[in-house]
Amino acid sequence: MLIYYMSLLYLVAIIFFIPYSFANIIYDHNTLSSQTTAKGGTIISTWNGISDDSSIGHPYVTHITTDKLIYSQEGYVIYGEINVVLQNGSIEIFQNNTFSFLNIGERIVCPYQSYLNFSIMPNSSVFFYGGPLNLSLTNPYYSPPNTDFFHDIYFNKYSNVDFKAPDIHINNGSNDAINFAWNSTWYKAPWLLILTKTHNGWVWWHQHPYGVLYIPLSGCSILYCYTDDDEDCYETTDGMLRYESPGIVYREIITIKKGFDECVFGVTDFYINNILGQPIFYSGPIKLSSAITHPLRSYFHI
Repeated sequence: MLIYYMSLLYLVAIIFFIPYSFANIIYDHNTLSSQTTAKGGTIISTWNGISDDSSIGHPYVTHITTDKLIYSQEGYVIYGEINVVLQNGSIEIFQNNTFSFLNIGERIVCPYQSYLNFSIMPNSSVFFYGGPLNLSLTNPYYSPPNTDFFHDIYFNKYSNVDFKAPDIHINNGSNDAINFAWNSTWYKAPWLLILTKTHNGWVWWHQHPYGVLYIPLSGCSILYCYTDDDEDCYETTDGMLRYESPGIVYREIITIKKGFDECVFGVTDFYINNILGQPIFYSGPIKLSSAITHPLRSYFHI
């Protein structure tokens, strides 16, 4: 019970004291921190954040796209949790065995002090969000005895999905969309993957009790609207991530890009099995201060 009240107070502090300029962050060329080209044409793009936990602040993001060669890294995660999401191609994770990830939206969760050893295959695209992707070959921090399990990497694959059901939010449930969800508890970072074939989709006015990161992966054009005017919206497409702070009310327009049969996108920190971690819906827009109604969004350099 004490933990519950502490969490509630923490959430209140987040909602009321985080600067409104962080309300909406779009990870695009305007907010890019660095971009380098490695051997073989691999492109590494990075965006700065303020937290490794997207539920409380916009996370660091690294996007790696490979061309002709395999790209590999390994080391200890020492700057907070890192989540790895496959957009296309494949990635291999090396532990005692080799684990291959081939399907869009599958995720690897690497807790603080875990050892991450990966190889991204040619012609692949992978996102890393949470802490910065600065791996260390040595672990400078002490771990008490019998706490190694806290550092275990775990996988979110379609073969171990915790929840699969029709989506109830797009078009108020009148849609052709399926939700896949993992870790829908308070103990692990939740992951929601939505596959929609609804060509004219929308999600009505709502807010999230925690910060969320949207990751459009394939076939998506998603508009985020803060007024009733459809022309006054902010668009993200495949590979363009967006962070929304808790307590911000908005609506969405979700369409499928020309040449695609479906839109696939991921959402972090959506607890599909717990009402306290689900979005709160409204009958219409509510009056907000101008700082929230028009935050700096994609013009804000993180």
